[in-house]
Amino acid sequence: TAESLNRQLSDTYNRPVFGIHSNPARRARYLLLDEIHTYGGTSGAQAAMVLRRWRHARGHGEHVRYVGLSATLEEAPRFFASLTGLVPASVTEVAPQADELEFKAKEYQLVLRGDPSSRTQLLSTTIQTCFLLSRLRDPLGSQSAPSEGRYGSRVFAFTDDLDVTNRLFDFLRDAEGRDIFGRPDGERAPLAALRAANQPDRLLRAELGQDWAELERLGRRLDQRLTIGRTSSQDRGVTAEADVVVATASLEVGFNDPQVGAVVQHKAPHQLANFVQRKGRAGRSPEMRPWTVTILSDFGRDRLMYQSYDRLFDPVLRPLTLPVRNRYILRMQAGFAVLDWLASSNDTGGLRGSWWEALSRSARENSRQSNKQKRAIEVINRVLDAPGQSRNDLVDYVRWALKLESDDETNDILWGSPRSLLLEVLPTLARRLETNWQLHAAMRGTVSEDLNSSQPLPEFLPANLFSDLNLPEVTVVLPPATSGDEEKMELMGIADAIGRLVPGRVTRRFAPERGKLNHWISVPLISGEHRLRIDAYAEAHEQVATVPVKLNGEVTKVVCYRPWRIRLEIARDSFVRSTSNGRQVWRNHFLAEGETISLSTANDPQWGQAVNAFDFYLHAANSHLLVRRFALEANATVKKADGDSTEFNVTTLYIDAEGNRAAVGFEQEVDAIRVTASLPTPEILAELAAVSDNLPAWRIAYFRDLVMEDPELSTVSNWFQRDRLHRVMLLILTRAAIIRGADISTILDDLAGSNIA
Repeated sequence: TAESLNRQLSDTYNRPVFGIHSNPARRARYLLLDEIHTYGGTSGAQAAMVLRRWRHARGHGEHVRYVGLSATLEEAPRFFASLTGLVPASVTEVAPQADELEFKAKEYQLVLRGDPSSRTQLLSTTIQTCFLLSRLRDPLGSQSAPSEGRYGSRVFAFTDDLDVTNRLFDFLRDAEGRDIFGRPDGERAPLAALRAANQPDRLLRAELGQDWAELERLGRRLDQRLTIGRTSSQDRGVTAEADVVVATASLEVGFNDPQVGAVVQHKAPHQLANFVQRKGRAGRSPEMRPWTVTILSDFGRDRLMYQSYDRLFDPVLRPLTLPVRNRYILRMQAGFAVLDWLASSNDTGGLRGSWWEALSRSARENSRQSNKQKRAIEVINRVLDAPGQSRNDLVDYVRWALKLESDDETNDILWGSPRSLLLEVLPTLARRLETNWQLHAAMRGTVSEDLNSSQPLPEFLPANLFSDLNLPEVTVVLPPATSGDEEKMELMGIADAIGRLVPGRVTRRFAPERGKLNHWISVPLISGEHRLRIDAYAEAHEQVATVPVKLNGEVTKVVCYRPWRIRLEIARDSFVRSTSNGRQVWRNHFLAEGETISLSTANDPQWGQAVNAFDFYLHAANSHLLVRRFALEANATVKKADGDSTEFNVTTLYIDAEGNRAAVGFEQEVDAIRVTASLPTPEILAELAAVSDNLPAWRIAYFRDLVMEDPELSTVSNWFQRDRLHRVMLLILTRAAIIRGADISTILDDLAGSNIA
């Protein structure tokens, strides 16, 4: 992997395994990259820089030939040149010509949209789709398949959320009459058996579209259990006997199973390239008739995808770009390149082993690493003391390893802020090695010393190649899953951790061991406000900043804390329902620093009508935007596990040790664009709408505006139950309120006593 290669470039023992050898005859001559479309965005740029460092470490001599494979890549030569660091003219694309393609077989696609007024979760639609679609396939391992293999025997169900993956896996096993460990439950039959022809309520079920008797004519016994498997980052591999495999992106590529006849996609895919890969898991033989079923909700990205369904039926893939000149990435890669240089430099005396491990704090008690640490101190101080051969060697190595394009770019990496290589990175590394990683006296007690201890420079190098340097991960502590287990720890990105680990929200993200294993941060089952101390929410945390917020009509300053370690509890299925949900009430604070680059639109006849100016905050121009994202409170709807399914609306207010209001959040420096808009008057908008090709959309927006502005419609309970039309009006009203960001508390209060509240 790119991550492994990144680490091993500074390991003199393992470098020869990757074709880095002093003997030219034993140097690698070919590099094969499979599924190169997966190298996109900043993670792809990091991988691209690792390939450049590998090529430089390999040394001069016979050229390396690169081969990249992909079936879903637009403008492939340009992208491949950016990924490998080659000149675009030296890249040749090999692809079939139009007259070489032979069209065989057929594929079928179905897009389902959940009904938001049905009072059921979208996941229930996916569950029924999976165990119906699987029974429309040939029985797995059958010697006399009804379709003779044309429709396959296995279903893959993809999700983009590990929490949803575990829920879908557990619910499917439960629907097939299995217990929490997947074993057959002798007291329950599969839910499909309720749809059999011999059931007394068959006629009623037929009216409701739940008559599956025709499946029995295909030779499928509806009382026969299906086997459910799962493939994710928590449990790799594919269960050979599974009829349905619930999977994440880990099963998109690199696995061929000719028995897969159908693919189910839960909610809109994040990228169409991933969707094409998932769809391609079914129908591996030309004779097969594969199915793809996409389950969409009626909201957000799902709604947009449903309205533009042709993007699913005939995906148009956008060309990928790699930000390989991004200074944020180049500065991190320059730090990695320093470790590569130490491994290959004559100044280090040819000491063998991993320089990554030798320079990390976890190696300070290891006598085998002490020689490398002493030699590293000597070499680094020689580089820092004055210009000389050692500094020149390092500068040349970094420049050529990263293929920096100019002296200005090189000097910025060496001397420019933030994270200057010669003014910050190397001095910090030298000081830590000389002081055996001891903190300065003024800092002791303010920073946790046991964080990020297994890497040389936690402030300058991420723990993993694709991690965000500005946002180190949060450690999530999980209680034992069963009586014989121990606590375990998982890592989550800071934004993901705060956004998902909400007080009162039940998650199944960390539950691969068994079904009905739920976790949460507990809240009292009482509607109203609940105060939670920061140290109870995150047992390890640090103060990030003091942010101005508006409370009770007055602006006050609140301390924001960044969680480092969060401990979860088991949410007993007999106490609280797994559908309990919650969300943080996010706030933002923006602080611009440095001089901006401004672009005026005064002379532009088109842009100038709507936008006054663009202001750019760029690290490359020594400016940035400091973004603080935080939450003062969280709202949760907690459902008690009893016969009445009692719900509690709990608002959690974060407080500090003294009882003062506090916030949980983080801050990061980003590049940003500020747009100063000039909004047209209502009269101009009316004129534009009258001649617009999108007049129907304007009419809908106007209708919503009328509904929002009519005070008589703010109280809906007295007319809500009259007929279906009023229910539709209520949905429109609520959605309009959400879109406009209006206060819908009165609507919710009026709905509290209604029959579909």
